[in-house]
Amino acid sequence: VTQEGTKTVEQVKIHAQGALDAFSSVRKAVDSAYQSALKITHNVQDQAKAVKPVIEAMSSLNAGAKETVSGIHETNEGVHSLQKIAENLKRMV
Repeated sequence: VTQEGTKTVEQVKIHAQGALDAFSSVRKAVDSAYQSALKITHNVQDQAKAVKPVIEAMSSLNAGAKETVSGIHETNEGVHSLQKIAENLKRMV
């Protein structure tokens, strides 16, 4: 009985060590995945910060383009008005 009990204890010890090794590997894999996710999160935050000034610059360019288009329309209207005035002056002369 003692010899059989010793064998059983040794087998349980071997299985327990195997389980411990397996869980240790799982813990290392989870830790590695966590560290990778953390790095990705930081990279995404850095990219978001870097993109913000670009978006602001594009918004300013868009506003400037709208103002330019508006100015061109006003200039066109002014040219048409001047053409009409020139035609009227020609008729008067």
